[in-house]
Amino acid sequence: MRSLSNMLRIICFSILVFTVPANLSAQTTIWLEDFNDLADGTQEDLGPTAWTIDTTACNFGPIGSFEVSSGAFQGIDTQGEGRWYSEVIDITGYIDVKITVDLFMYALIAGDDDYVRAYYSLNGGPETLLTNGDQIGNFGSATAFAGKINGSTLQVIVKLTNDFLNIPRFQRFDNVKVITGPDERFAIQDGDWDDP
Repeated sequence: MRSLSNMLRIICFSILVFTVPANLSAQTTIWLEDFNDLADGTQEDLGPTAWTIDTTACNFGPIGSFEVSSGAFQGIDTQGEGRWYSEVIDITGYIDVKITVDLFMYALIAGDDDYVRAYYSLNGGPETLLTNGDQIGNFGSATAFAGKINGSTLQVIVKLTNDFLNIPRFQRFDNVKVITGPDERFAIQDGDWDDP
């Protein structure tokens, strides 16, 4: 009987040793919109990564648009704030959720009134600006991000505005990701197991 008990301990220990490190390094994609499967001109997605837009504040110029273009989402000559909303994403059961959004500005000249801003709303609450998520003028490119988000639901919001004014300029965003990484509470640490 004693040898059976020892064998069970060895099996349980082996399971912990060989499965926990693999799970610690795993990253799970909860939600991803990269716009690659959507046709140019798309202004709403009702598929598995659904999203909508609100252009009621836009006063589009002659070449104005707020839509998918060449595998990203783009706003041109909006002359008012266009808003993009992901669906409400269920993050129940996930720990320390992370968001990333790639932001871009293309312009010869851009003013301080040209911006792209990325936010999230947790559990239907107020919008929270992502780190690096408030980009103004001719910033080039940036990745907005937030981490250690815990709750039940999450929504990603991107707002942008620009004015063409005879000078080509537009903003784009892409790769809207909601992921969860390893639970760092159980990460492998240096030192002995009984160190304080």
